[in-house]
Amino acid sequence: MSIKYRTLALVSAATGCVGIINVVVLGLYIIDRCLLLALLLPDFRTEAAIAAVATFLSATMLLFGSYLIYRGQGIRGGTLNIVAGVITTIIYAYFTVNWEFPLLMQVGLTGFLLLIPAPTSGLLGILISETKKQKGQKI
Repeated sequence: MSIKYRTLALVSAATGCVGIINVVVLGLYIIDRCLLLALLLPDFRTEAAIAAVATFLSATMLLFGSYLIYRGQGIRGGTLNIVAGVITTIIYAYFTVNWEFPLLMQVGLTGFLLLIPAPTSGLLGILISETKKQKGQKI
């Protein structure tokens, strides 16, 4: 793999790691709020469990996807990162619209900017892989 593609893969993997940080911070905030509300309404334990599973799943997919992109499997890694970004976006939108948590409401639509690194990493990984295929280089 040439130095140019290796650098782009490193940028994509680093963007995926920024996405992991965003996902974990967002997930911990939502889980914390749900567990606080579960003291009053036990139904929020289910919401906390759903948020915990989605956060773990999304962070794991981002970690593995970033690793695959760095190792030269851009399509697989990029797809994982895009799916992780979609999962995180759904969780963010669900808890912002349905439960109106204070911090999520204050951040509002700009909170979606926190979710951009994950799909960006995936798109960059896929583009790297496709560009290498077009130039006939070994992937």
